[in-house]
Amino acid sequence: MKRLLFCIALFSAGGLPAQVSLGDGLIAHYPFDGDLNDASGNNNHGKQSHILFVPDKDAKSKKACYFNGVNSFFELPNSNLYNFSPQSSFSISVWVSPDPGNTWPAQAVIVKSAATYDFTVSQWNYGIYVLNYRAMSGYAYTHLLNSHTELKSSTCWYHIVVTYNKGYWKMYINGRGESVSGKKPEYILKDSRARLALGKKGGSSGDWYKGKMDDVRIYNRILNQEEITMLAAGPCNPPDCSGRIPARFEYSISACNKVSFKLSAKKPKNLQRIYWDFGDGSSSEKTAPVHLFSRYGQFTVKAIVSSKPGCTDTFSRMVNIRPLKTGFSFSEQGQPGKLLFVTDHNSSLNSWNFGDGETLSNQSRVFHQFRESGDYNVSLVAADQAGCRDTAQKTIRVELPEKQLPEPIAGNRPGPFKPAGHTPLEKREKEILKTIAVEQDTVSISLYDNGIIDGDSITLLLDETVLLSHQLLQRYPLQIRLPISREKESHELTMYAENLGSIPPNTALLIIHDGEKRYEVYISSNKKSNGVVLFTRNP
Repeated sequence: MKRLLFCIALFSAGGLPAQVSLGDGLIAHYPFDGDLNDASGNNNHGKQSHILFVPDKDAKSKKACYFNGVNSFFELPNSNLYNFSPQSSFSISVWVSPDPGNTWPAQAVIVKSAATYDFTVSQWNYGIYVLNYRAMSGYAYTHLLNSHTELKSSTCWYHIVVTYNKGYWKMYINGRGESVSGKKPEYILKDSRARLALGKKGGSSGDWYKGKMDDVRIYNRILNQEEITMLAAGPCNPPDCSGRIPARFEYSISACNKVSFKLSAKKPKNLQRIYWDFGDGSSSEKTAPVHLFSRYGQFTVKAIVSSKPGCTDTFSRMVNIRPLKTGFSFSEQGQPGKLLFVTDHNSSLNSWNFGDGETLSNQSRVFHQFRESGDYNVSLVAADQAGCRDTAQKTIRVELPEKQLPEPIAGNRPGPFKPAGHTPLEKREKEILKTIAVEQDTVSISLYDNGIIDGDSITLLLDETVLLSHQLLQRYPLQIRLPISREKESHELTMYAENLGSIPPNTALLIIHDGEKRYEVYISSNKKSNGVVLFTRNP
């Protein structure tokens, strides 16, 4: 490749001169004029393996390099000059002529990537690929830029330029812009250990490029259109595809696996042919096909659009066909028989049946009050926007406390005791649920499970003295008398959760009799805090 003059004055269409300075910001340059030396003056001379010198695009002998697609590469030395950061600006320019018939889809032209034992997991920092015979650029596992032009000519070379400016990307093929990144910045990776190489995936051994390459340039700035036009001078003239119809398409899913496809372009007048590959072995040549997928999974759907001879465009996107899996959980809410039901997935298309004659729709969180003891078959029918449906069902046993609660029990007042085999209790936070001013020296309490018998086991303490231990909450009450001394300002009745049963937390209904007065308290404990009722004395 002959070297271009560094500074050339051009005139734009408006008559104003545009400066072309191909030497400004050039940090690495490999013209391959019979050697592999860096012509930028920065001495970024690399190491090579199995590279041959061949004629360039102008048929000049030994003015380009050939990579065999097996073990040919040229690795640049580590340098801060091209260890770009996400906030950098740079340009890469290269001429390529890929060999036809390469079955490996990804060919690394110039790529910066770390060395890994498996090249497929190496996340590349930046660079240029030939992917399925189209130019591609990006970072990590992201393909941001993809050319329209297919690099398949057996006689023509192709010029590729990629520019990066603080997260914004552009690609030019033969001097014409063909791909740009989106409105939001997409930042390159910075890894000082990664290696920059031609013909393979950076420091990793893979994605070998097979074909000819020439005049590789790296700039630490953005090339302008005039400079890109100058660098791209001399390619074969491709057909005029200015009216090419883009193959980008949209789709919608109904009935769970029925997908409707259509081109994004409105009223494509010059459409000659369209071919759809649905990724499941099926295809269609309809303009707007409707396809029924016979199984669930991820499918790469491809559209190939021909608008005139030699002018085609290809676009692929992933379509997920997946079933809806629904389910729900429930928890006690203090009041006997009151439960909170929550769906596993947020969706407004839900139908609840609580098994007691009550139903509710379009709610993902539902409070429901069961009013009778019994077994209830609770079901949830869910649907999504794709038309998929699923049903989940659970049988819930609700045992409410007896409607006729017992009167205060008679008997001796218990003294403090510690059951045999008692395990030391963990220190937990206290949550005072109610303060009761009592009049009698002794109060009686009855403690019930408040709705669903799920194996709650508790320890009951008065002023940190164990009264009951390893007691299961049941439909029938635990009953005990509590001494309320006038000598202390207050007494704490604490329910300590030994386990949480099958439906956390531990919740109970506490009935307190103070002479003729009666109190009801819903008390709850978990692994972090204990429910506490505080007793004080009336004067």
